[in-house]
Amino acid sequence: ETLNGNTIMLSGQVTDAEYYKATDMLVVSTKEPNRLYFIGENQTMKTMELNKVPVNLAIPESGDIIAVMCSNTDLSLVNPKTLTIEKNIEVGVSFSDFALGNNGWAYLSPKMYENNYLTNVNLKTGEVIKGSAQTSVPFALKKAPGKSMLLGTRPGFSPDGLQVIDISGGVAGDTINNYFMDTWRFWLSESGDRIFCGYRKIYSVPEFKPGKTYIVNDLPALKGELEQESWVIQTMDHCAATNELYVLLENKNTFPSTFKVDVYDSNGSFRKNTYLVNQCHIPETINWLTTKSVPFIFTNKSGTALNLIKYGDDWKEGVWFVETVNLK
Repeated sequence: ETLNGNTIMLSGQVTDAEYYKATDMLVVSTKEPNRLYFIGENQTMKTMELNKVPVNLAIPESGDIIAVMCSNTDLSLVNPKTLTIEKNIEVGVSFSDFALGNNGWAYLSPKMYENNYLTNVNLKTGEVIKGSAQTSVPFALKKAPGKSMLLGTRPGFSPDGLQVIDISGGVAGDTINNYFMDTWRFWLSESGDRIFCGYRKIYSVPEFKPGKTYIVNDLPALKGELEQESWVIQTMDHCAATNELYVLLENKNTFPSTFKVDVYDSNGSFRKNTYLVNQCHIPETINWLTTKSVPFIFTNKSGTALNLIKYGDDWKEGVWFVETVNLK
């Protein structure tokens, strides 16, 4: 079965995307033009122009703000109702990734060769505090839903590991748990109890272990494993309402690459369905472009629709799309 839905074109180059499931709101950032897209039910869309390049997005569990890290190291806090910048914090620190703690703090991961510490930003006061835990390498950071913890990996390192950081005190703790394991990127369940790894294994989210730096043998509990195959996992999303995991995979052995979405139960015990990803369709025309990348997929809150952010080209010019597919 092939996924076929309604598509809308995006101007510019997509830099990041986040989905807030409580209100079924997709937020996409682009450069050239510098813009935020807010896409709701039935693909209703609003836009917000920016005077700087948005690089990363984050939305706290409360959903009351959207944080935008920009290329000039500014952290802008956007009101999702009024689509205005409520506060702009000049962080002054280069970063590789960041996360919001749902506690009024943002946490910035260091950029390679530029600084070696996790940086804490108080969103209320604008205070910037250099962390005391030296990381020496950049992390890809995520906030564990429902927990006062950050989770991270070290992209490009072998193993990339799993890092657990305590944020219960606001400022990140001075000890980082470093699990010696392979993840190859990771995604979290909606409840924050499971880690789904690009390496196809599913683990329980571990509790923070005070005073522990390197953890080699006491790894998180293994909860499941996805089927092994030659297709490479690019991204995934968990839907609590249906207890399903949607996994986007790329077959790099074809030219051009082909993509599919495998649907698993959340334990990875069995594959329930497989959908092929179609080519990119330019709305209101008969033109179809070759799909070259699908870096983001998100299910809606009820699990009845799937949102894919796709990049396609005709070998000359590339276009970004959002495609929404009704599943049930």
